[in-house]
Amino acid sequence: MTGESILNANRREITKFGEGTSMGNRVRVVGIHRISTTQEPVHLVEIEIDGSPDGFDCGEITQETPGQPRSNWQAVYDEQKVGQNRFAFFFHYLDTTKPLVSPTGPLALPPETPVPEHLQTIEYEPP
Repeated sequence: MTGESILNANRREITKFGEGTSMGNRVRVVGIHRISTTQEPVHLVEIEIDGSPDGFDCGEITQETPGQPRSNWQAVYDEQKVGQNRFAFFFHYLDTTKPLVSPTGPLALPPETPVPEHLQTIEYEPP
């Protein structure tokens, strides 16, 4: 399935705020933050789940890489719980113009901002 067909199949599940809904939960990207101390392009991404995070797997979040099979798309790295229903993770080679693909549907990305204070203790360690 191509990214376009994924988006089309899930269009009913996306709002103008980039929230996907499924399994009774809404997921939204709260922020994307460029990590400037790395050789590769890496972002710290924070998501919020409206409802119980039970059963939600951050490891299933990815982003389409055109011309590549899904098995070659980038994946979440070093996910961490940062609040009751909030998680943060690193994402390599994030294309900030394209949504993330998640089990709840496509997740639009907000504009890039500096790392907020509550996430500054999260340190990137290369894989």
